[in-house]
Amino acid sequence: MLKLALTFLPVSFFLTLLISCNPEQPLIIDEESVVSIVQLSDEPYLHQTMQDFTQQSLNGRTESAEMDFGTLDFTSIVKNIIDPDGKHASYSIALIPPADVAHSSEYFIAVGGENGYRGYILQYQTDADHAHTLYSRSSFTGHIRLLDFERRVRAENYFENGVEVDLVADEGGRQELSSNCECAYVYEVINVEVNNALGGMATVRITEINCVCDVPSFQGEGWGASGDGDIGEPLGGDPFAGGGGSSSDPGNSGTPDGIEDGPGDEIAVIDGCGIGAERINGICVPICEEGWSRNSDGDCVNLTAIMEELSEKLEEDPFLLLDIDCDQIENWQELAQHDASPAIIAKIEDLAENHDGPRGDWEIQYLRDAGGTVVNLDYFSVKVDQLPIDPRNGQRFTADGFQDYFRRNINDFAKGSDFGPYCQIISICSQETALWNSDDPTGAIMNINIRAFTEDDVGDFLGNDGVVVLSDYQNSHWKFMTLEAPYEYSHPVSGTRQFGYEQNADGSYNFFVRGVDRFTSNTQENVAFVIGIGNPFKFADELWEGFQDKLTDFINDNGGFSVKNSPSKNRPDWDQIREVLEGKQSINELGCK
Repeated sequence: MLKLALTFLPVSFFLTLLISCNPEQPLIIDEESVVSIVQLSDEPYLHQTMQDFTQQSLNGRTESAEMDFGTLDFTSIVKNIIDPDGKHASYSIALIPPADVAHSSEYFIAVGGENGYRGYILQYQTDADHAHTLYSRSSFTGHIRLLDFERRVRAENYFENGVEVDLVADEGGRQELSSNCECAYVYEVINVEVNNALGGMATVRITEINCVCDVPSFQGEGWGASGDGDIGEPLGGDPFAGGGGSSSDPGNSGTPDGIEDGPGDEIAVIDGCGIGAERINGICVPICEEGWSRNSDGDCVNLTAIMEELSEKLEEDPFLLLDIDCDQIENWQELAQHDASPAIIAKIEDLAENHDGPRGDWEIQYLRDAGGTVVNLDYFSVKVDQLPIDPRNGQRFTADGFQDYFRRNINDFAKGSDFGPYCQIISICSQETALWNSDDPTGAIMNINIRAFTEDDVGDFLGNDGVVVLSDYQNSHWKFMTLEAPYEYSHPVSGTRQFGYEQNADGSYNFFVRGVDRFTSNTQENVAFVIGIGNPFKFADELWEGFQDKLTDFINDNGGFSVKNSPSKNRPDWDQIREVLEGKQSINELGCK
């Protein structure tokens, strides 16, 4: 029977705190009550041992010591009291493994005993597929091993999803490392004080710890060579002995300066909040009454009363909870109310009559006809203090000139999608290509290759392409309206998107992409909600944020100066804001002036 056989395991894996500090209640102590974080300079016996073992001078400022088996990190030491006089404590010191050891979290373990400290390396190692489980007790998958200082495996266990899986001893003599221990603590309460601010503070003396563990007897040099089954290798002489000296100071009595021969009883201080209280931000406060909850400020609030008050306010102001960017609402109104001109409508009707095809009809997709419940109102812009130099001629762009360059080279500024003339019907490919590349591209039909998830071929295959018509063109902007078209079915969203620039009061420009759209079908919206992890417009956001990145890079790389503005992304329910967007209600209803 070995005492406290596996208490060396990391605290975060196996130790929990269960304590009540009310004087009327019995004091319950679990293992964490005798575990603490310490500094090497505060532990004279360990300090002396580590100096002898590393053969290095370790002072209070020493943070690490490099050894053949790894680098000891003295900034992280966990102390576990394993006997009542505290002399035979065990310590866990973080160990940085050699560079060729991957996916491994390691600790140097020093276990105190009657004849000094014994040591070994405790290793948690997994593989690349399970590296994310390395610090998770509930999901850890990999080996827990005991290594000697030559990094040979002396014992190991294997865990899958936090559950131990039995191993059979191999021919190399490795043995299973069991963690089947049952421990009982015997203590006496010295004093209990109650403080309203800090809670209960109990001072106890651990008088006895009895543990029974199924641990194998390790045989071989340095591992139970005497037959006593001790784990680990001796770390040097006995620092607790009253004589005999040490390798670092032969004339020393064996006891560090200022320390009497053997420490007294170890005192453990345990604090809690007691009955009817809980600790919030380091302070004990009364537990909230039934039906009340604690808010972010730590106060108890009556949620039922708050919800009733909120319902009353929403009846008075249905837009109370809407978060709308008032600086953009009038621009979004203009896009929401944008209709195709008679010339554009006539072109689409002619295409439907003379250039039809399978898998879709020629039809404009209007915002008002979409099936999505949420309306997307977005604005992605770049502030340009100095326009860039045209790489074609070395002259600085004008605002109109840069806008035209951006349109003709739009794929240089797109991330994750490709824009090009609609060529799925060969007979109209040349006319659409020529129109897009002309000085007035009004009416051009464009195809957008939308990659739904990634920028590789898989995302391209899964993506839902979209077709648009350039419905309005000015030197400072153009507008795309969404279309259903042959061979591409419907565009994923319905609405209008504007690409352009605006001049600011300080003379700078904002080059922007602004959109108002809804998912064409509610089913598409629901699928996008799941894929986007709660944000159905996630991939659209990434496309337009990529536009900001690439536009900024181009300007700054070509003699200009620009910075990205924070995007505006509002996604209210369509039914709530429809009448405002359609101009049937004033923007004042939203609190905008």
